[in-house]
Amino acid sequence: MKASKVVFLVFLITSLCAVNGQLVRANPKTIVVPDDYPTIATAIENASDGDTILVRSGTYNETLIINKSISLMGENAGNTVLNGPSVYNSTFLSSVAIQVAANNVKISGLTIDNGVGLGVYVEISTEETQIVGNILNCGTAVSIFGSNAVVKENIISGYSTAILCVGAYCNITNNNILFSPGYGVDLEGFHNLVSGNNVTDPNGEGIGIFINGNSNSIADNTITEKSDGISVFSGSYNTVSANTVTNCSNGIVLEAGFNNTFTGNTIAYCRGAVTIGGVYSEAANNTLYRNNFLNNTNQVTVYSPNYWDNGKEGNYWSDYLIKHPNASEIDNSGIGNTPYVIDANNTDHYPLMAPFGSTNPPLPSSAHSEPFPITWVVAAAAIIAISGIAIILGVAVYRRRFKEKSSKANRKFTTALLPH
Repeated sequence: MKASKVVFLVFLITSLCAVNGQLVRANPKTIVVPDDYPTIATAIENASDGDTILVRSGTYNETLIINKSISLMGENAGNTVLNGPSVYNSTFLSSVAIQVAANNVKISGLTIDNGVGLGVYVEISTEETQIVGNILNCGTAVSIFGSNAVVKENIISGYSTAILCVGAYCNITNNNILFSPGYGVDLEGFHNLVSGNNVTDPNGEGIGIFINGNSNSIADNTITEKSDGISVFSGSYNTVSANTVTNCSNGIVLEAGFNNTFTGNTIAYCRGAVTIGGVYSEAANNTLYRNNFLNNTNQVTVYSPNYWDNGKEGNYWSDYLIKHPNASEIDNSGIGNTPYVIDANNTDHYPLMAPFGSTNPPLPSSAHSEPFPITWVVAAAAIIAISGIAIILGVAVYRRRFKEKSSKANRKFTTALLPH
């Protein structure tokens, strides 16, 4: 009996200490740089989980490692400048301006200027990173290896790649990517959302959105003046919808992959609208419908059988009536009575008589006195903190997969980030 009482008392005291530890824990505080600490790095060292570090306007020549769950906020994105190493080293982490090594980190309101170095690098084991409302001028601006990250409303110039995502369940939304001769978005992970971004390049170089993963959603992006607009190097079950690609060498390139869906996209004034497969690669059983192919030099190049309608509706082809001058609409259905034949294995059986979703196709670049304008899309969004066994197990599964591939991913990352 006495032994039982002792065990119970030990348990009770331990529990009370734990509870008391929670009760007496200091409330999250705001640390101001340089008021409280002269450097951002020193402020991070003295911060605790949940704290906010507010950085006043000014220029800070620092390299940061964020290993606590904190918010790092600049007073004004245009005037709060973090200068990173500005060089690319063979050990790429020494070239990073901000390395995120903790969960639930938010970075906002900063200009991150890092030359050909790396801007923000999010480690593979991290979750719930937010990179919001920054200006980034770096070799590769944002590199995400973690999961459930949010990258939104940033203005980015990447001298190699703007955003690299090897993680899962990340949202890359409403960013203005002004320069990226490598990739605007390089998507190597799965179950990610890339939406509402504007991607352009004054030199017409690089790929707007590059996909090398499965089950991603690419929606409502505007891409102009790139070598390739949207390129699926390899991947299956990706959905590419409601994007506008204009004035690119190639609109959509699907090099290898199966069961991808392309719907509601407008591809206009490109040399080639769609290229699927290749002599040494195969892309089959992909579905394209309700897309607008407007005034492209070459509408389709295809090497394998794919689906060009959903059994009810196909695509709008600006050269449809040129190829089939006697075609007419079927009973006010909006569908032409003559299939649009691409080759023996590819036919749009239900071609649209008018553009899907719009009767005002975009103008070619020659009609503009200035480069194609970039529309800043501001969307209200909330980050919902989710707890529970299901999400823990789900993240654990994907984390295990990431760790199994981390060596390969890091080698690919290091190679991809070499300056062009």
